[in-house]
Amino acid sequence: MDLWAQSLDVLSRQPSLEVFAEIETDQPRQAVLTVRLFIGSKLVQQSSVSASLPRGRSTVNAQLTSLRGIQLWCPDNPHLYNLVVEVTAERRLLD
Repeated sequence: MDLWAQSLDVLSRQPSLEVFAEIETDQPRQAVLTVRLFIGSKLVQQSSVSASLPRGRSTVNAQLTSLRGIQLWCPDNPHLYNLVVEVTAERRLLD
């Protein structure tokens, strides 16, 4: 799985994060993409999206919205978050 994330409206009252996952499967299947954002061990927000994956490569995206209180990274205050992304199908972890 290849991932990339794009922050949206970071200076607004409702910043958000859009996460894109490029997933490759050997057969068509129903899957769930779950995205979790943590600060340390504290869960900030999570989102899950169901997707019908065809055979081959496809891109699925999920969005974490209204991330109020998020601190932007800067050299004087390097605030880092952990992003955990999982793809499951039939209650099995695929990636």
